[in-house]
Amino acid sequence: MPDRDDEEDELMAMKLRIQTDIVLDPRKLKARVDDAMAGFVLKSATDMMEDSRANAPVDTGELRDSHEAVATGHLEAEARVNAPHGVWVELGTARRPATPFFTPAEERARARFAVDAAKAAREALGGG
Repeated sequence: MPDRDDEEDELMAMKLRIQTDIVLDPRKLKARVDDAMAGFVLKSATDMMEDSRANAPVDTGELRDSHEAVATGHLEAEARVNAPHGVWVELGTARRPATPFFTPAEERARARFAVDAAKAAREALGGG
């Protein structure tokens, strides 16, 4: 019966073989990073959408409930506000001052994006 050290050595050897295989085969490396980044991009849009939703003013709830995040391509996603009056709440009108909720969420998301993207890529490469 193998002892615990033998099992740990075998696990380390498997991990090394997997990482070496990925590093030596650029297609596998690209696929792994692409998959990780696709998930990251949609998560970033979802986080931005949730931030915007949390800061949207609520009267009837239509504006708040109209938020969505959607993947629009392999490495593309959008946070959207579908309520027709969303733009007027965000930018204001001649009779009503602006109540920005989407733009501040976008600014916060942009500030986090590069750091979070680098972290997602490192994790995809097994660098945690």
